[in-house]
Amino acid sequence: MNMQAPSSPLDTTTPVTARLLRAGGWHPVQIEALTILSEREASPKQIAVELGLTKAKSSYVSYHVRKLQERGLVRLVRTVPVRGVKERFYKASAPFVVMGETAERMSLQERLGLSSWTISCINRDFLSALEAKSIDERTDRHLTRVPLLLDEQALAELFEVHNQLFYRIKEIQVESDRRRENSGEIGHPVSATIASFLMPGNQLEPASNLQTPSRTDGHRPPSSAAVEKALTATARMLRGGWQPTQIQALTILSERVASPKEIALELGLPAAKAGLVSYHVKELLARGQVELIKTVPVRGANEHFYAATVPFAATAEDADSMTLEERLVLSCWAISCINRDFMRAVESASIDERLDRHLTRSPLHLDVRGIEDVFAEQDVSFQHTLELQAESNKRHVQSGQSLRAASAVIAGFLMPHRLDDSPRTNPR
Repeated sequence: MNMQAPSSPLDTTTPVTARLLRAGGWHPVQIEALTILSEREASPKQIAVELGLTKAKSSYVSYHVRKLQERGLVRLVRTVPVRGVKERFYKASAPFVVMGETAERMSLQERLGLSSWTISCINRDFLSALEAKSIDERTDRHLTRVPLLLDEQALAELFEVHNQLFYRIKEIQVESDRRRENSGEIGHPVSATIASFLMPGNQLEPASNLQTPSRTDGHRPPSSAAVEKALTATARMLRGGWQPTQIQALTILSERVASPKEIALELGLPAAKAGLVSYHVKELLARGQVELIKTVPVRGANEHFYAATVPFAATAEDADSMTLEERLVLSCWAISCINRDFMRAVESASIDERLDRHLTRSPLHLDVRGIEDVFAEQDVSFQHTLELQAESNKRHVQSGQSLRAASAVIAGFLMPHRLDDSPRTNPR
């Protein structure tokens, strides 16, 4: 599905990117330079250093930056005399975005190359924010990953919801820039990631043919009532003191059916610890966060297999009851799961199997109101994602439509201030 961008001050975002891609194919150095210049102003020399290129390559980067300037993708913001010559500093005119018709003009390998670069930038943001602890500085920050099983209609709707969220975030940036221009507020750097894509694996068979799920073919998506019940149970667990093994088990059971023994193996625990994992899974069962799917006789005993009723999710209210260190541990676990999804989807090429998939990273600079607006919009989109899953499940049960495994990632958090963050970089 090719979605038309809503009317906004950023309607030129996709067309200028399209011009770059149409002009004899995209060049990696231009994409990398454009990504850096979307975050801040920089000179070709600085870009070359960040890309790990030698000083001799500065002129090579400068050539590609001028090409971007000719296409209207970057603009010259200032020049600084350095040892008798002028060092030129540029800034991106619009984010680098590939969606709809633009993606159709690229080969699968080109799209995979672009996705890999985008993911590397997302991971860099995660790492910088974790090291600085800025990722959990605000308890209303957003960091969710939802493993999904969706029919064709729900997939199309998911990608559209994420496209709309992307454009709304860009509008929030424009609104924040206007307020900052009038108030003089410096603002704060923020990273916003939105990703929705297919995961590797075959389609599930229609409901009439669907047998008891196995480890590899997933499990039944939750109903709306189950979602509400499990979110409430998650909140109770967090407020009562979260337990790492329960969080890890709940994450695994959000993706597929598994037994405590299999969970212990995946967590790298010895076989003797399977009993401990079983205890924690039963605690999740008592809280309504997982359900028993089947039992299998193994050596005279029954091995129990479970599945989560909803993905693990911590709300802002939940985060308020946790220490910063607890929130950081939870964030590290969530990010490791996100990276695993990215790795599997890139290796199998499923991440770019559909042209309408969504994968964007937006480096932002926002005032306080803008930060609140972005996180609030991401929360709404997350809830909408859960609703799409429940609606898809109803159609699957009623009409037997096949389902595809997908991953939905939404992240919004504060980035550490850079040394060059100053009022000079504010919009004029």
